[in-house]
Amino acid sequence: MKVLYQVNLDKPEGPGFVLQQIRQALEDSGHELIYHYIPVRDPLAFDRAASKQVVPCDLLVSGVGGSYYQQLRAKRYGAKVLLTRFSPHHAFTQRVLAAHYAYFGKRVFGEGQLERALQEYPLADYHLVLSSQSKQTYVREGIAADRVFVANLGVDTDFFTECSMPDHTSAPFRVLFIATNAIRKGWRYLLPAWEQAFHDIEDVELIVKSSMELANLNPQIRPITQWFDMDELRDLYHHVDITALPSIEDGFGATVLESMACGRLPIVTDVTGAADVVTDGSDGYIVPVADVDALAEALYSCYADYMRTIAMGRCARETAELHPWSRFRSDVIRAVNAIAKQKGL
Repeated sequence: MKVLYQVNLDKPEGPGFVLQQIRQALEDSGHELIYHYIPVRDPLAFDRAASKQVVPCDLLVSGVGGSYYQQLRAKRYGAKVLLTRFSPHHAFTQRVLAAHYAYFGKRVFGEGQLERALQEYPLADYHLVLSSQSKQTYVREGIAADRVFVANLGVDTDFFTECSMPDHTSAPFRVLFIATNAIRKGWRYLLPAWEQAFHDIEDVELIVKSSMELANLNPQIRPITQWFDMDELRDLYHHVDITALPSIEDGFGATVLESMACGRLPIVTDVTGAADVVTDGSDGYIVPVADVDALAEALYSCYADYMRTIAMGRCARETAELHPWSRFRSDVIRAVNAIAKQKGL
C-alpha cells in the first residue's frame, strides 16, 4: 500500500514529536511511504499548499483541521483517508468547553476553525486518536467505532527517570499542575479543590506551569511562566510529590506518563485521555470530571497518607515502563495494516 503523509510541524518536541513517531511507524509498517513536510503553520494555508503535493496513493494520512482540500484531491485518486487528532472530536470540544471559555472571555476555536474541521470529518474514512475517551466522542458524533483507532501516547523512561521523593524535613508537600491551556486542563476546579483540601495546612505548595495569566493566587501557589527545556521539565517532576491534571476535555495529557515515569502518582479526571493508563488507587487517582469534592479528597489523601503516596509512585513508574513509544508506534502500524487489509492491499 502506498501511504502519503503530510505535516506542517517537524520539531522533536510536543506535538511535533508525536508526528515524528507516526512517521516512524509508517516507515516501519512495511508499506511505501511518501512523506511531505510543508512548513506552513496556518491550517487553511497549509491545506491549500499540501493539496498541491497530493500524489497518487492508497492512503492519505493528515490532521483534522487542515485537510479538506487534501482529501478532495486524494479521493480523485481513489485513496482512503486516515485523519489524526490529538484531542476529542471538535463538536464535543466546542460543546463541553464553550461555557468554560466564555467564563474567561475567550472562544474555543479561532475564526472558521470549527466550521472547516466539521467539513472534514465526513470526508474521512478512518480516524486515529490518542485515547478511548476521545474515541467515544467520535462514536457519539455518529462515526462507526471500527473506523476509529486508538494509540495511547508513550514515554521515554530512559530520559524521565525515577527519583526519590523530596525531603520533607525542609520542603513542603508539592503538587504540580502543568497546562499550556489551563482552562481545558481544569484550573477552574483545581483552585477551589486545593483551597478546600489545604485551607488550614501551611506546609504545602501548588506549582502551576502555564502560559495563562492566573490572578489572585494565594502564597501557597507558585506560578511558573518561563519556557522549560526537557531537562528542566524532568527536574521539575523530581522536585514535586504528585501531579494533578483534572481536565474537563483532553485527548491524553503527555505530562501524566512523564510524571509517572519519574515515580510521581497523577490525579486525573475520568475524561482525561491518560486515564486509559492509570489504575485508580494503585498508580494514581481517577476522579469524576468537575467534581471539586472528589478532587480535594484525592489531594488531601496524598498528603495525609504519604507512605501510600510513595508506594503508588513506585507503581506509577512500573506502569510507565509498560508504555514505551514503541507501543504507540505498534498501535499506529496496527491501524494502518487493518486499513490495508480492508482495502485488500
